[in-house]
Amino acid sequence: MQRDHGRSGQPAFNGFKFWKRMLPDWLKQRAMVGWYNYIGRMNTDGEVLFLNHGFADPETEGPQLPDALETQRYPIQLYHHICRQADLSSKDVLEVSSGLGGGVGWIAACLNPRSVTGLDIAADAVKACRARNKDARVRFETGDAQAMPFADGSFDALVNVESSLNYPDFAAFLKEAVRLLRPGGYFMFADYRSAKGYVRMKEALEQLKWRIVLAEDISPSIVRGLVHTRAKNRTYIQRHIPRFLQSTALQFARLNTDADDEAVAFASGKKRYLAMVLQKPA
Repeated sequence: MQRDHGRSGQPAFNGFKFWKRMLPDWLKQRAMVGWYNYIGRMNTDGEVLFLNHGFADPETEGPQLPDALETQRYPIQLYHHICRQADLSSKDVLEVSSGLGGGVGWIAACLNPRSVTGLDIAADAVKACRARNKDARVRFETGDAQAMPFADGSFDALVNVESSLNYPDFAAFLKEAVRLLRPGGYFMFADYRSAKGYVRMKEALEQLKWRIVLAEDISPSIVRGLVHTRAKNRTYIQRHIPRFLQSTALQFARLNTDADDEAVAFASGKKRYLAMVLQKPA
């Protein structure tokens, strides 16, 4: 792997590796929230609306998009892959860990829901999303995925994309999904783990004993998505992130080498990516 060196020729400090390997879990969680808050404050122009890996499948027709969203095609296609499994028109939809608001915006613009709520633990990201939002059907709230500030049975669909790997208690998140979804509601999920973690994650979802609408290892499509989005993401980081933080940002986005270690991990089977949609019993 290519190493990052400072002017002295010695390896430069890498904040991402330090966060991943050295910090205790509670401090790691606080640092992660701080990082997402920083991204929310930095992204004042709304140029970046998605933080997922992207999705590209030559066998699947992509969604028709407004011109304003075409530059976000590959991240949107990951949402489209799970959300097309059910009709969300006139439904109340919740996206948990809504990040920079791209998923909420696309659902509102293209899927005709009655309402869309975005929930995220990063308060500054939520503030930025509120400032950009012009749709009366959309709202953004600050909260923890493991203890969400909504009443039982508030939603017809819950969307969660590439976020649960950061939750300290995945079981608590699933318990909240059960609580918040109405009978017949849909849990629309996409995320990845190590090869062993993938099996545990899938088993945890299957233990809900809900109707399985979709259960698919989409790792090959994620690899293709990464290939399409890598250059754009690297350029954005180099243009907008202060130089002393660029190594950390590139590591965080798995863009630190030309080989793209994240794509290699999925292609080799070291990591696996799950798309799963389940329906709660009526």
